[in-house]
Amino acid sequence: MTTQATHATPATPQAAPASPSEISDGIYAELCVIRRRMRPVVARISQLSTRGADLGPWTQTLRAAEQAALQLTTAIEAVPTPIWEPDTAYSSVIHVRDLTIDPEARRAWLGETDIPLTIREFDVLIAFARNPTRVIPKDELLRTIWGFRSAGRTRTVDTHVSRLRRKLVAAGADPRAYILSAWGVGWSLTVR
Repeated sequence: MTTQATHATPATPQAAPASPSEISDGIYAELCVIRRRMRPVVARISQLSTRGADLGPWTQTLRAAEQAALQLTTAIEAVPTPIWEPDTAYSSVIHVRDLTIDPEARRAWLGETDIPLTIREFDVLIAFARNPTRVIPKDELLRTIWGFRSAGRTRTVDTHVSRLRRKLVAAGADPRAYILSAWGVGWSLTVR
């Protein structure tokens, strides 16, 4: 008579199911990435189409890819893109130690050094400057600047904050002097 030992497998904790808004925001973000990656392919297809090249069996595949790219672009453009409008109540120049931010001119500079920022990087900086010392969660930045209803699994904000930090350092700031991370929560702008 053989005895077999049975081992109970511990239950693995499962993540909470994603809400429909988290799922749709995630899909939107992924579609935008796919569209960005498809741009060079679509450009090559367009070149071939304008030349009237007959590519034999590849012609049908290229036409299908061109049609898919058009449908993807149409689907993405159907999603309303929120435009973050600067609040007129905050239109005056903001000073944080050596950092100067002019919301109306959409310029920022550290001391005498101009900091070249993208639209979204500037919007993130303004959000921090208008709420000094307050930790701003990632999902709040995604909602107010990008218009996402939920954070999902995107690293968009992390990437923009990282680039913003690098540009501040390139302009002469101490790496941790202005933007502080509150791990697992968000970021804040230090005013000391």
